[in-house]
Amino acid sequence: MSESRQHEDYRCTYDRRLWSAAWSLGFLLLMPPGLAVGQTDEEIEQVFWESVECTSALQVQAYFEVYPTGRYLAEAHACLEGQLSLERAERILVQRGLAVLDYSPGPADGLFGGATRAAVRQWQRAKGEPVTGYLTRAQADALIAQGRKRAQAVSSPCISPDQTCEGRSKGDQCWMELANQVGCYVWNPGLVPDASVTWTGKCSRDFAHGKGTLTWVWEGNKNVSTHWTPSWRQAAWPLGHPRTGRRRG
Repeated sequence: MSESRQHEDYRCTYDRRLWSAAWSLGFLLLMPPGLAVGQTDEEIEQVFWESVECTSALQVQAYFEVYPTGRYLAEAHACLEGQLSLERAERILVQRGLAVLDYSPGPADGLFGGATRAAVRQWQRAKGEPVTGYLTRAQADALIAQGRKRAQAVSSPCISPDQTCEGRSKGDQCWMELANQVGCYVWNPGLVPDASVTWTGKCSRDFAHGKGTLTWVWEGNKNVSTHWTPSWRQAAWPLGHPRTGRRRG
């Protein structure tokens, strides 16, 4: 068989894979550049993915149609979430919605880091939906609505919204809401992006208080302060810096 005939057969085989997606999506995908005779299935998939425009929902959906178990599913889901153009305020509401549902998305800072992605996956798994770690429009709307309900239901007599870590920048001093107790706070003297904090003790007047274990997690690190009981003279708040563990007293 001549090389030209081999190339034609190769192209026909590839085109047949695209036609199923093109037919269902209502548009014709052009054969991406870069195909050559003898390429493996992995190489063909890579050529296909590299031809996809991340901002095009149709092209991303075409990848799902052709490669439902492909190697670039995470990237494809990230593209779809990016197309939602969620504002920071909406992202904060998503994180608050996850927190009130007893997941641990980390601080409500509008940054979807590892903790938030893990919380999204847990939430998706509990709802019986595809576990991707990235949000669809319907999922984002559901969590945003949950976050708004939480904001309306929870009001702190001791801490105003502008004193919390929500929407704050790296290094800011602020009150951080516990990942495992909604509406309960500890003092963070230096905000670290994607950090989270949990407390095993009680919450009194919106503050972590009494005996328990305070655990900070940030950037793959962990700092644990166990069984520390502060006095009211020290403001009665279990405090600790994520890096140093120093307490404010």
